[in-house]
Amino acid sequence: MAKAVSYDIMSIRVTAGGLYFSGRRKGKWRELKFFPLLDDLTADGLRGMLAECLGGGALPGKVAVEYSGAKTTLVPSEHFSPGLAARFLSICGRFVGRDEETVWSDEGARIVAVMAVPRHLTDTLKEALPAGFVYSSPLLALVAWDEKIKPRGSYLLATSDGPLVHLAVRKDGKLLAAETLAADSDTARICLMQTLATRHRLGKPKAIAFNGSETFLRTIRGYFGKPLRIKLFPTPQP
Repeated sequence: MAKAVSYDIMSIRVTAGGLYFSGRRKGKWRELKFFPLLDDLTADGLRGMLAECLGGGALPGKVAVEYSGAKTTLVPSEHFSPGLAARFLSICGRFVGRDEETVWSDEGARIVAVMAVPRHLTDTLKEALPAGFVYSSPLLALVAWDEKIKPRGSYLLATSDGPLVHLAVRKDGKLLAAETLAADSDTARICLMQTLATRHRLGKPKAIAFNGSETFLRTIRGYFGKPLRIKLFPTPQP
């Protein structure tokens, strides 16, 4: 059991392979623990993971659940409406399944992530986190990093979560696109990056990789030059 520590915010990143827990204390993020997900997530199982991460400490008042799923899109807050959430996904060719529901991130932020998630996930989270939580997306973390750093020139930003890759495109000082796409191999990820570079006429962009295998990083180097590798923490929360 970890030593009891209190955090201002806790982030739970839900991926196909498992759950990553991070905590923010005094303005700094700290990676806490990864739990592989071998069976369906249960409320008791999630409470056990939280207890192990916190070492008996109190659960923060703010919990962000960063869901990594292919059915995700970003919408400017001025155009977002809860009643239109599922329609935003369908416009992008991402349809909500029978066992899924449409959820979204903080409506008060400048950009809102709209996602389709399994219904049982939301039910489990509500049972384990009775004080509430807010959904987030790895795409918002990419956008937040881009807005903070504002790198010059043309860039492809990439981070991968198992069978998915989260990509963002920057050109001439502007963020042009951010997408989550299915890619089950490093070759598929590179093909998607090349497609985005061609679609947005980036020429030969530089690449920024936030994670990925050494093979992936070597492959990026072959197509885009040596990538700049950076640590990407959860989306900042107010």
